[in-house]
Amino acid sequence: MAAWLPLVRLLTMVPNALDAPLRNEAGISHGSFQIIAILSAAADRQLRMSKPARLSGTSLSRLSPAVTSLESRGWVRRTPSRDDWRGQRAALTDKAHDALTAAAPGHLAQVRQLVFDQLSGPDVEHLQRFAGTLLASLTAYQASGDQDPAPA
Repeated sequence: MAAWLPLVRLLTMVPNALDAPLRNEAGISHGSFQIIAILSAAADRQLRMSKPARLSGTSLSRLSPAVTSLESRGWVRRTPSRDDWRGQRAALTDKAHDALTAAAPGHLAQVRQLVFDQLSGPDVEHLQRFAGTLLASLTAYQASGDQDPAPA
Protein backbone atom coordinates (compact mmCIF):
# COMPACT_ATOMS: atom_id res chain seq x y z
CA MET A 1 0.00 0.00 0.00
CA ALA A 2 2.91 2.34 0.71
CA ALA A 3 3.93 2.13 -2.97
CA TRP A 4 0.54 1.48 -4.55
CA LEU A 5 -1.49 4.43 -3.22
CA PRO A 6 1.08 7.07 -4.19
CA LEU A 7 1.34 5.48 -7.66
CA VAL A 8 -2.44 5.64 -8.16
CA ARG A 9 -2.48 9.25 -6.99
CA LEU A 10 0.43 10.12 -9.30
CA LEU A 11 -1.28 8.48 -12.29
CA THR A 12 -4.28 10.73 -11.68
CA MET A 13 -2.50 13.94 -10.74
CA VAL A 14 0.02 14.18 -13.59
CA PRO A 15 -2.55 14.12 -16.44
CA ASN A 16 -4.78 16.53 -14.51
CA ALA A 17 -1.88 18.92 -13.93
CA LEU A 18 -0.96 18.78 -17.63
CA ASP A 19 -4.57 19.22 -18.76
CA ALA A 20 -5.22 22.74 -17.40
CA PRO A 21 -2.33 24.52 -19.18
CA LEU A 22 -3.16 22.76 -22.47
CA ARG A 23 -6.80 23.83 -22.20
CA ASN A 24 -5.80 27.42 -21.39
CA GLU A 25 -3.04 27.77 -23.99
CA ALA A 26 -4.17 25.52 -26.84
CA GLY A 27 -7.84 24.95 -26.13
CA ILE A 28 -7.45 21.16 -26.02
CA SER A 29 -7.40 18.50 -23.36
CA HIS A 30 -4.38 16.43 -22.46
CA GLY A 31 -6.13 13.42 -24.00
CA SER A 32 -6.68 15.25 -27.30
CA PHE A 33 -3.08 16.44 -27.28
CA GLN A 34 -1.98 12.84 -26.85
CA ILE A 35 -4.07 11.71 -29.83
CA ILE A 36 -2.74 14.40 -32.16
CA ALA A 37 0.83 13.79 -30.97
CA ILE A 38 0.46 10.07 -31.73
CA LEU A 39 -0.96 10.81 -35.19
CA SER A 40 1.73 13.40 -35.83
CA ALA A 41 4.45 10.83 -35.16
CA ALA A 42 3.02 8.40 -37.75
CA ALA A 43 4.83 8.28 -41.09
CA ASP A 44 1.93 9.75 -43.08
CA ARG A 45 0.24 11.36 -40.04
CA GLN A 46 -2.53 8.76 -40.08
CA LEU A 47 -3.22 5.49 -38.33
CA ARG A 48 -5.90 2.88 -38.10
CA MET A 49 -8.09 3.91 -35.14
CA SER A 50 -7.07 0.91 -33.05
CA LYS A 51 -3.43 2.03 -32.95
CA PRO A 52 -3.90 5.46 -31.30
CA ALA A 53 -6.32 3.78 -28.89
CA ARG A 54 -3.66 1.24 -27.95
CA LEU A 55 -0.83 3.79 -27.80
CA SER A 56 -2.84 6.15 -25.59
CA GLY A 57 -3.94 3.33 -23.31
CA THR A 58 -7.64 3.62 -24.05
CA SER A 59 -10.33 1.70 -25.86
CA LEU A 60 -11.82 2.38 -29.29
CA SER A 61 -15.12 3.26 -27.60
CA ARG A 62 -13.38 5.98 -25.58
CA LEU A 63 -11.17 7.15 -28.43
CA SER A 64 -14.03 7.58 -30.90
CA PRO A 65 -15.76 10.53 -29.15
CA ALA A 66 -12.40 12.28 -28.75
CA VAL A 67 -11.69 11.85 -32.47
CA THR A 68 -15.22 13.09 -33.24
CA SER A 69 -14.46 16.24 -31.25
CA LEU A 70 -11.16 16.69 -33.10
CA GLU A 71 -13.01 16.17 -36.41
CA SER A 72 -15.45 18.94 -35.53
CA ARG A 73 -12.49 21.30 -35.12
CA GLY A 74 -11.07 20.29 -38.49
CA TRP A 75 -8.05 18.65 -36.83
CA VAL A 76 -8.69 15.02 -37.80
CA ARG A 77 -10.30 13.31 -40.78
CA ARG A 78 -11.60 9.77 -40.67
CA THR A 79 -11.20 7.68 -43.77
CA PRO A 80 -12.00 4.05 -44.53
CA SER A 81 -9.13 1.67 -43.88
CA ARG A 82 -7.28 0.64 -47.01
CA ASP A 83 -6.78 -2.88 -45.69
CA ASP A 84 -10.12 -3.65 -44.06
CA TRP A 85 -13.48 -2.15 -45.04
CA ARG A 86 -14.68 -2.45 -41.42
CA GLY A 87 -11.91 -0.29 -40.05
CA GLN A 88 -11.28 3.43 -40.08
CA ARG A 89 -8.16 5.51 -40.15
CA ALA A 90 -7.67 8.80 -38.36
CA ALA A 91 -5.64 11.34 -40.34
CA LEU A 92 -4.16 14.47 -38.81
CA THR A 93 -4.82 17.70 -40.71
CA ASP A 94 -2.33 20.50 -41.24
CA LYS A 95 -4.42 22.66 -38.90
CA ALA A 96 -3.92 20.15 -36.07
CA HIS A 97 -0.24 19.78 -36.84
CA ASP A 98 0.15 23.55 -36.57
CA ALA A 99 -1.72 23.56 -33.24
CA LEU A 100 0.46 20.73 -31.95
CA THR A 101 3.61 22.56 -33.02
CA ALA A 102 2.43 25.69 -31.20
CA ALA A 103 1.40 23.85 -28.01
CA ALA A 104 4.32 21.42 -27.76
CA PRO A 105 6.99 23.73 -26.27
CA GLY A 106 4.77 24.81 -23.37
CA HIS A 107 3.57 21.27 -22.79
CA LEU A 108 7.11 19.89 -22.77
CA ALA A 109 8.21 22.62 -20.35
CA GLN A 110 5.34 21.65 -18.04
CA VAL A 111 6.29 17.95 -18.24
CA ARG A 112 9.89 18.80 -17.42
CA GLN A 113 8.90 21.04 -14.52
CA LEU A 114 6.44 18.58 -12.97
CA VAL A 115 8.29 15.33 -13.59
CA PHE A 116 11.81 15.29 -14.96
CA ASP A 117 13.25 18.27 -13.08
CA GLN A 118 12.35 16.39 -9.89
CA LEU A 119 14.39 13.32 -10.83
CA SER A 120 18.09 12.55 -11.11
CA GLY A 121 19.55 10.82 -14.17
CA PRO A 122 19.45 7.40 -12.46
CA ASP A 123 15.88 8.10 -11.30
CA VAL A 124 14.82 8.72 -14.91
CA GLU A 125 16.51 5.47 -15.97
CA HIS A 126 14.66 3.60 -13.20
CA LEU A 127 11.37 5.26 -14.18
CA GLN A 128 11.90 4.22 -17.80
CA ARG A 129 12.64 0.64 -16.77
CA PHE A 130 9.70 0.41 -14.35
CA ALA A 131 7.27 1.98 -16.81
CA GLY A 132 8.46 -0.34 -19.59
CA THR A 133 8.05 -3.41 -17.38
CA LEU A 134 4.56 -2.43 -16.25
CA LEU A 135 3.45 -1.43 -19.76
CA ALA A 136 4.66 -4.73 -21.20
CA SER A 137 2.71 -6.65 -18.57
CA LEU A 138 -0.45 -4.60 -19.03
CA THR A 139 -0.21 -4.76 -22.81
CA ALA A 140 0.07 -8.56 -22.67
CA TYR A 141 -2.84 -8.70 -20.23
CA GLN A 142 -5.05 -6.61 -22.52
CA ALA A 143 -4.02 -8.55 -25.62
CA SER A 144 -4.97 -11.82 -23.97
CA GLY A 145 -8.54 -10.60 -23.50
CA ASP A 146 -8.36 -11.92 -19.95
CA GLN A 147 -10.66 -9.94 -17.72
CA ASP A 148 -9.79 -11.79 -14.54
CA PRO A 149 -6.46 -10.90 -12.98
CA ALA A 150 -4.15 -13.76 -12.11
CA PRO A 151 -4.56 -15.03 -8.56
CA ALA A 152 -2.27 -13.43 -6.02
